[in-house]
Amino acid sequence: MYSAIDQIIEQIFQEQRSTLLEPEVYQILRHIGVETPDYAFIETLEQLTDESLQKIKGDKVVAKLVSPQIFHKTDVGGVQFIEKNKENAQTVYHKFEAICKEQNAQYKGMLLCQMLEYKSGFGGELLYGIRWSADFGHILTAGIGGTETDLFGKVLKEDYNIYNDLLYNLDQKHWQENLEKTLIYQKVAGKTRGGKRIIEDTDFFQPLWKLNQFAQHYNPYGQGKYLLAEMEFNPLVISHGKLVALDAILRFKENMPAKRLEKPAQKIDCLLHPKTIGIVGVSSKSMNMGRIILNNLKKYGFSNEKIYVIKPNETMIDDCKCVDSISNLPEKVDMFIISVNAAETPKIIQELLETDKSNSVIIIPGGMGEKEGEGQKIEANIKEMIQTMTDPPVLVGGNCLGVRSVPGNYGTFFIPEYKLHAENGIASNIGFISQSGAFLITRMSKLGIDFQYAISSGNQIHLGVSDYLSYFADKSQVNTLAFYIEGFGYLDGMHFVENLKRANAHNKKVIVYKAGRTKEGQSAAMGHTASIAGEYQVCKNILKKYGAIWTDSFTEFEESIKLHRGLENKIIKGKNIGIVSDAGFESVGTADNLQDLTAPKLQQETIEKIQEIYKKGRIQEIANISNPLDITPSGNDDVYIHSTKVFLEADYIDAVLLCIVPLSPANSTLPPSSEHKENIYDENSLPQRVIRLAKETNKPFVVSVDSGTPFNPLVAMLEKHNIPVFRSSDQAIRAFSKFLSYSVPS
Repeated sequence: MYSAIDQIIEQIFQEQRSTLLEPEVYQILRHIGVETPDYAFIETLEQLTDESLQKIKGDKVVAKLVSPQIFHKTDVGGVQFIEKNKENAQTVYHKFEAICKEQNAQYKGMLLCQMLEYKSGFGGELLYGIRWSADFGHILTAGIGGTETDLFGKVLKEDYNIYNDLLYNLDQKHWQENLEKTLIYQKVAGKTRGGKRIIEDTDFFQPLWKLNQFAQHYNPYGQGKYLLAEMEFNPLVISHGKLVALDAILRFKENMPAKRLEKPAQKIDCLLHPKTIGIVGVSSKSMNMGRIILNNLKKYGFSNEKIYVIKPNETMIDDCKCVDSISNLPEKVDMFIISVNAAETPKIIQELLETDKSNSVIIIPGGMGEKEGEGQKIEANIKEMIQTMTDPPVLVGGNCLGVRSVPGNYGTFFIPEYKLHAENGIASNIGFISQSGAFLITRMSKLGIDFQYAISSGNQIHLGVSDYLSYFADKSQVNTLAFYIEGFGYLDGMHFVENLKRANAHNKKVIVYKAGRTKEGQSAAMGHTASIAGEYQVCKNILKKYGAIWTDSFTEFEESIKLHRGLENKIIKGKNIGIVSDAGFESVGTADNLQDLTAPKLQQETIEKIQEIYKKGRIQEIANISNPLDITPSGNDDVYIHSTKVFLEADYIDAVLLCIVPLSPANSTLPPSSEHKENIYDENSLPQRVIRLAKETNKPFVVSVDSGTPFNPLVAMLEKHNIPVFRSSDQAIRAFSKFLSYSVPS
């Protein structure tokens, strides 16, 4: 089968084409076992005979213009429906010839096709496309076909109309289960209201899976000689219970790209847990970037006896040994830091490679791949050097801050230690990998979390975000990984997905923010496949499908990290939430923003306990008992705490949100002052009691504090004890809903 297909592909390259003509596509489809209409390809009028017409069933035929330059034939009048006779066909042939002349396009002939009976529009037409992406490999797109493709792609929720997946190692059962969730399958299988099945599952899925197998053959991990660049069928129609290809685009590339190179985990381990460090670019006279890095290495706890500074004519800098050259390092170091300008970097890397003096390298300087012209040349030079090595070190950067590793007792950030106090923050089992160093340190500063690992990957000359996911997927040091991604390197998106599956299998949570959702950041393609599912949307659809916690904003990203850190030791059972507030607007607002959560009706036992609390607090006449529970501004600290405790102890409530509007004089929510008697540092104050309550419960417990700056000390106190705090109740409930939707066992 594939030898015959290869002959067709070879012919198009001989004609200096990459896109197959429709008759050639039909030939290939028949080879792989996918239905096509009856057809006759008329290259010259001499081929237009009564005999050729009789091969096509029916009284009418569809005439299609065939030109390698015209892909969307309908737009130029290149599709005609005519009575099946020689005279009509001749007229259309000449008309198509004139269109090509007008369009300055080569006229290859006319395709006469059987006119099939099928239901046009929604329910009768399917889009099925596969295209090559340098970061994800072959991407599959399926959805509603025909003229309504773009419309439904815009108005229907993701994954319901459009199904995206990766062909690499795609499991047939997984593929079918996901395709069954789409609207188009629900329609053709008669599962919509009042619907009737118009095709059997075997006849629907089997030809589509054959297309998948065809694409898998023509990729770097298959057996084919050529690369399938794009394949789009729009529409595939259902005619008499069979799936038939009416219109298609098929493109190939002559040169098959290489497989992705794996990065050794052992050397990544040396990077993250080095026993020895080398550094170049340290000034002996001023506090330059290299000098700041050197000082921070020691401040984070790395032994100065295991640091080597490359500095001719110096013996010691800041109690660290100096060596005159890389070649004279007394031992092979685990990690080497380059802190010089971009122009000098290739020479240093070349020396490291030639002398084999380091297992890993951090390239701090910018001005490389992110800078057009000379910078891009520098980066390309470094990549070429690495590719020629059989066992090179792993490289981080360039244009990065490097790594902060708590287990490794070091940090390479060139931010002064006094400006970055994350190391004094809340300990965590979270790894944070960001292509942007600035994004990394600003989130560290805002969240006050001391991440187990904080990695600025920069330009990803060598190590990409997928390599770090691969390393951490089965490691016990972290249980949550947070990624800020601007782009993937060659096949790194595919590699990321494969390791996302591994991470999920080891019960790890992977939080993702992906930059680049504009049209400019999306790939262009001839058909609908890319336009309805650009790179950002494809990335979102696929990563969510394989278990990533997708965030659409910086705020969502921070919220997800905060919740996963604060609730990592809690038992998550379900989505039934109890809400306690002292303000009516919060009760209404949280109820309006429940999303995937449920606020269960309170059981009689709970109501009776709340009634007793209300009586003691003397608010039984003014406060109602329901969920959300509004204790009113008259509810004192006792009412707050005891009501919340009742919710936490109720078996049918899985999680609790405590909403505090701290302005009420009934509550102790301020630091001591001459103006009042409140004292949040007193052990009986509201925040102190909330802290104890959070420590006692094994249920997810979140707090909102809706107020201004006078109450920042209250918020800081709660956050210091690792309680997730939000500054508005609607923000809290939305974040909580998203967290529980990803965390509740399926």
